[in-house]
Amino acid sequence: MPISLTSKIATLFTVSLILITSIILFIFTLEVYNTNKNLFIQRGDVAVQELIYKTERLLQLGLLPNEFFGYDALCQKLVDSTEGLTYAALINENGKILFQSTPLDNQKSTLSKPEHFIPQDNQYLIKKPLPPATQQQHYIIATIDQHLLESKLADFLIKMLIYAALIILIGVGLVIHFLRNNLGKPIKSLISHIRSIDLDSQQGAQWDLLKRKDELSTVAITFNAMMSRLSNSQNSLADSHLELRKLTNELEERVESRTKSLNKANKRLYSLARTDPLTGFHNRTKLEELLSIRFEHAKRKGHHFAVLMADLDRFKYINDNFGHAAGDTALKTIGARILTSLRQRDSAYRVGGDEFIFIIEDYTNINSLIKIAEKIKGAVEKPIHHDGHILSLGVSTGIAFLTKEMKCDAEGLLSFADIAMYQAKTQGLDYVISKD
Repeated sequence: MPISLTSKIATLFTVSLILITSIILFIFTLEVYNTNKNLFIQRGDVAVQELIYKTERLLQLGLLPNEFFGYDALCQKLVDSTEGLTYAALINENGKILFQSTPLDNQKSTLSKPEHFIPQDNQYLIKKPLPPATQQQHYIIATIDQHLLESKLADFLIKMLIYAALIILIGVGLVIHFLRNNLGKPIKSLISHIRSIDLDSQQGAQWDLLKRKDELSTVAITFNAMMSRLSNSQNSLADSHLELRKLTNELEERVESRTKSLNKANKRLYSLARTDPLTGFHNRTKLEELLSIRFEHAKRKGHHFAVLMADLDRFKYINDNFGHAAGDTALKTIGARILTSLRQRDSAYRVGGDEFIFIIEDYTNINSLIKIAEKIKGAVEKPIHHDGHILSLGVSTGIAFLTKEMKCDAEGLLSFADIAMYQAKTQGLDYVISKD
């Protein structure tokens, strides 16, 4: 029995709808899984950060991590109050568990001994370091409830499958109804009409489709007229194609020109966003982008690397007594002097109102750092004239440099320079070299 065109189209539509629905359902399932997973991880991170904050308070009281009496209750409270966490513990760098919440049944199987933690899949594990309180590093760990995540995903998938099945059934029913009324009946009528012509052997040879007075003759006449117009329009279409090609080329040239201009403007904006307008120094954004990279490169290659942090003296006095315009003049003048005195490979940053940071690389020895500090001092202390007044400023500089024994990161080195600068300011010295 031949299959009707309506049935074929309905079958094709059903298969296509099932495929599309399956793809969409698969994408939604992945999205829901990732969303729930990220939500659990974010909740876990927030909860662990709160526990770290409480732990820092204990460390500030002078307690060592193994002296946190009642810390088990904090871990258990963290698990009970945070959806998606199954386990929390305080461990040392060797994996020894100092305090822990009550493990779930599936969590106990991952612990070979009560006092040691076996690392799990990083995908479901949150591990945060505590601030260094002793020679040994400690961590707070928490595990994500994978079973709860999969349960939520299974519930979502079941609901979506039910909804998808209903949508497919309704869609297929509507399509079949539409095809029967708008395709099946007209085709049957056309077939019946064609058969009546074929069966009439005496009139069938004499009938011409163009001479008929029904819908089929209208279709034939319209088609011939359309072909005639199409033939007449072919030449004009070729001309239009050439004109369109010219317009397309012109548009592409304009787009390319605008793109180049936009790239130049973006580079200019990028540079302005990372430059201090008064001194011409880099700003804090540029420092955050480059400090860690250049520090790690110098540490890896064994290059000399130092940070100088300078703070102007009497700058607030100038602002208060002569106005902010005088302060701006002082900053511009000092910035220009310092830029001319630094080496080309050194870099200067303005990170506050009167606070500056200088990154010095590939210097010879400590004396060369002292010479740079003295150049900065000379540039600052040289008198500045503004509106009939002579502005006099000083500078306090802290120096910190990378050594082979140093285990800190770039931020740590920066903090050493900050401490040295504070010592220089409080002790009335031009500069202080960090002993750390």
